[in-house]
Amino acid sequence: MPRFVGDETKVIRAPWWGEKETATIRRFNFGDRQYLAGQALKVGIATGEGTGKAITDIELGEMNVALIERGLVAWTDEDGKEMEVTRLAIEALTDADGDYILREIRAFNPRRRRGADEQAGFRGGSGDGDQERDEPAAAA
Repeated sequence: MPRFVGDETKVIRAPWWGEKETATIRRFNFGDRQYLAGQALKVGIATGEGTGKAITDIELGEMNVALIERGLVAWTDEDGKEMEVTRLAIEALTDADGDYILREIRAFNPRRRRGADEQAGFRGGSGDGDQERDEPAAAA
């Protein structure tokens, strides 16, 4: 796997959109995932157990808007004219369009899950984890 994620994109089109209407989404990189993790913390999605904080629809909506903001590269209107991708424009989407774009972005960026072997290498993991992740590896 390459060290850096390229600008891998995908053009999507909902069945109810006009012939020239499209949205271009992209694959998330490390920075995007860190930004989204920070957004999740802000809205309380990733709070610790026992805090009693409930996730509200407004907070979940904020997370969804952040996902679209990060994943949507470009879109065109019914005439094929490129439109500006802004938070205001994203918030003005119909429910059907917003849900469709969000679903496509999530499918194009599946959640990364660490395997047991990878988890064992982290301090506090199930393995001995004697080496920090950011320490240089021993020369072979």
